[in-house]
Amino acid sequence: MDDDWEIAYFNTLARDGRGDFDNDGQTDFEEFRAGTNPANDNSVLRVLTLTPLLGGGKTLLWSATPGRTYRVEFKADPQAAEWSELPGTVTAAGTTGSKVDPAAGSDAHRFYRVRLLP
Repeated sequence: MDDDWEIAYFNTLARDGRGDFDNDGQTDFEEFRAGTNPANDNSVLRVLTLTPLLGGGKTLLWSATPGRTYRVEFKADPQAAEWSELPGTVTAAGTTGSKVDPAAGSDAHRFYRVRLLP
């Protein structure tokens, strides 16, 4: 984590990134990478909307950090261990990112997650 970021949010350089200051389930380091506020449990990387498209596809929209790159993954069964990747990545130009899943209608249900790439 950048020292300036640590000082801005914690007023100390003693945090090692493994803790979860706001108890939102994301470590301080994950919040640093995602561009979220580690002192606010409402500031998290999350899908904002899932919009159906004509023809059966869906568009995902999520909160993002400009310049960060994301990958969208999905699975039809929430109990399945493996996630499948939608082709390509998304580099956010603004505070939201979006990706179209043209094959979303092929499953009765589809569960998504958005991953921040290093």
